[in-house]
Amino acid sequence: MKRSAIIYAKGYTQDEAAPHLEKVRNYCLDNGLAILEVLYDETSHNLKDLNCLRTLYEYMSSKKVSTVIFVSCLPYDCIGSYIYQFRFLAGFETLKFHNGLLDTSMDKARKKKFVFNQTAIDEGLSVDFGNLVEVLSQDQDNLQFINREENARLLEEIKWKKQEAERDFNRDKGILGIVFDESNKSNMAKHVSRQLFIDKSGFADAMVYSGLCDLKEVLESKKYYKVVCDLIGFSDIDDLRDFILTCEDYVMEVQFDFGDLSSRDEYELLAILDELTGNA
Repeated sequence: MKRSAIIYAKGYTQDEAAPHLEKVRNYCLDNGLAILEVLYDETSHNLKDLNCLRTLYEYMSSKKVSTVIFVSCLPYDCIGSYIYQFRFLAGFETLKFHNGLLDTSMDKARKKKFVFNQTAIDEGLSVDFGNLVEVLSQDQDNLQFINREENARLLEEIKWKKQEAERDFNRDKGILGIVFDESNKSNMAKHVSRQLFIDKSGFADAMVYSGLCDLKEVLESKKYYKVVCDLIGFSDIDDLRDFILTCEDYVMEVQFDFGDLSSRDEYELLAILDELTGNA
C-alpha cells in the first residue's frame, strides 16, 4: 500500500512556496509518498490559519495520511514544532523542511522520554489536537502525557513556590514609604505597615522626601526591596525621572502614582516615565 502525505506550507504564498515545494515533491517521489494536498498557511510566526489546521486535523484524526510534511520559511515556528512532536506518537511520520532542505536536527535531540503537555498543544494548535494527543498517548511507555487538569495543578504549584520564595526573600528586608508632604507621613506609615504583614517583610519605614542625596543615604542604610510613594506632585519632570530611577537602582519594586497613571499592576514603570517625559 502506497504511503500518503499532506504538506503544510507555513509563511509562504503559493507562488513563494513553489520553488521549495519542488524539492519536497522530489523527496516524496523518491520515497514512495503520494501527496494528497498542500495546505498554504500564509500567516507569519506563531499566528494560525485555523482552516488549514482544521483540515490537517481531519487528515490526521481519520488516519488518511501516514506522513505530515511541514514546510516553512521560518527557522523556528511554534506550530511546526508542535506538529513535529507527533512523530513520537504511534502511526505518524512527520518531516520538517526549511527553505527546501530536510531538517534532521531534531533526530539527534530526541529524549528518552518525550513530554506532551495537552494545554500547550491546545494553545499552539487547537483543542482538537490536544484531544488527539490524549488518545494517541495512551499506553505508550516512552511518553509522558500531562493533561489539562495536571497542567493547571503544576502551574498552581509553581505559583505557590514562587510566592514562598518571594516571602523568604522579603523576610529580612523592608518596605520604604516616601511622601512629599509631611502631613501624609502618618497615613503612609500605616499603609506600609499593612504591606509589611501582607508581604511577610522584615520591617517598614516612612520618610518625607527632601532630595536625591538624602534618599540615596536612606536606601543604602537598610535592605529595602520595595519603595511605595504617595501622589507625586513634582513640577520638574526631570527630577521625577531621576527620583524613580534612583529608587530602581536600590530596590526590586517601585510603586507610585502620577495623576491617573499608576505603576501598581497597571502600567510598566518606565513606560509611564517615557509618557510623562516624552522619552527625554
